Amino acid sequence: MINENLMNSFPALKRSRAGKRPVYLDNACMTLRPIQVIRAMEEYYTQFPACASRSTHWFAGEVNERVEESYKQIAKFTGAKENELVFLKNATEALNLVANSIQKFTSETRKIVVITDKEHSSNTIPWYKLEAKGIIKLVILETKRDGTFDFEKFVDFMKNYGDKVILVSTVWVSNLDSVKFPIEEIIEIAKKYGALTMIDAAQALPHIPVNFENLGADFMAFSTHKMVGPAGGFLIVKEELMEQLEQLSTGGGTVEDFNTKRNIQFFKGRARLEAGLQDYAAIIGSAAAANFLKEVGLKNIEEHEKELTAYALELLGKIEDIGILGPKDPEKASGIVTFYIKKPAVSVEERDVGEAMSDKYNVMVRTGRFCVYNWFNAKGFPTFFTPIRASFYLYNTKEDVEVLAEAVKEAVDKVKWMPTVDVNGW
Repeated sequence: MINENLMNSFPALKRSRAGKRPVYLDNACMTLRPIQVIRAMEEYYTQFPACASRSTHWFAGEVNERVEESYKQIAKFTGAKENELVFLKNATEALNLVANSIQKFTSETRKIVVITDKEHSSNTIPWYKLEAKGIIKLVILETKRDGTFDFEKFVDFMKNYGDKVILVSTVWVSNLDSVKFPIEEIIEIAKKYGALTMIDAAQALPHIPVNFENLGADFMAFSTHKMVGPAGGFLIVKEELMEQLEQLSTGGGTVEDFNTKRNIQFFKGRARLEAGLQDYAAIIGSAAAANFLKEVGLKNIEEHEKELTAYALELLGKIEDIGILGPKDPEKASGIVTFYIKKPAVSVEERDVGEAMSDKYNVMVRTGRFCVYNWFNAKGFPTFFTPIRASFYLYNTKEDVEVLAEAVKEAVDKVKWMPTVDVNGW
């Protein structure tokens, strides 16, 4: 299990405000960084702050060496090959890179892209825009009422339309309620009908063991800032598909040669897709984050989060007027507990409750719809409905959960409420 002394590795957790320590429960948005990651990035800035690839001097040589080693470490962590990794700003850019390239893979008979109603906007809006241009036909599969993937509906759809599907693009672990989709089975069915597959692994990679090669997917996107790393992300691309991806931007670093006759010779591999000077400190810091998580152990993190989720469900379940979104079984969904107040406030919304929890208890949570608007709208939630998300990670403790429950209980007790509203039975 996770050693609670691990908290000492995170400088931000040593802060204090009004005599109370921080209770950081917004990990699904961004995780905190350990000193090991901070030092790795600091080393770049203080010891060899130069360009990679272009220059041949002493500092540049060190950058080249560290960056290449970082790709090796990230490849080991993800189960990918080094030449299958593309460094980008975040998972959003990674998903957009594939969407921007989809026309390279479509044909007159294959134009359907399949997603679910539980996708992040980053795996929804790009497809909306492409459908509006007539490039693809988008199909959005509804999940079950409890937020789980409707596998029977998916199988039935693929039986009828699988030969028309070019891509199945789906989240692996939901950022709404941490429900895990049966990704291995989804990929297997998609491959049976010759469709490509893309995984949004932003909420999976930091929490559960992942091996890209074993999964058999074609593309996988993840953000390093959700796995104790710096702001950044990667797209993993099957080696044979790399050259077919359309560049989002071009220029320095992507071009081997060009002339006034408009002849351009692009580099092969990831260099063609990583335009301009890169955030070398972030690449190096990402490898440090991967190594940190590897040392802690993804299985240990997964079990730790299940324990915290179970405890949070127990304590929040005792508070009158609190409802839980998603499964109430940590085996089906762990790491995130999303809840709502059954009695909407006259003058205070849930986002204000979130601010109050931060102001008095230093409890940091997320309020809103978490960029999963399709799901809320498809399920008929009213516009005033704004849930609260507490997301856990390896440095959180049972004491954090207890402070969360105390803060929620006080918020519910003190706010002036309207009559109870039944939110579609949720």
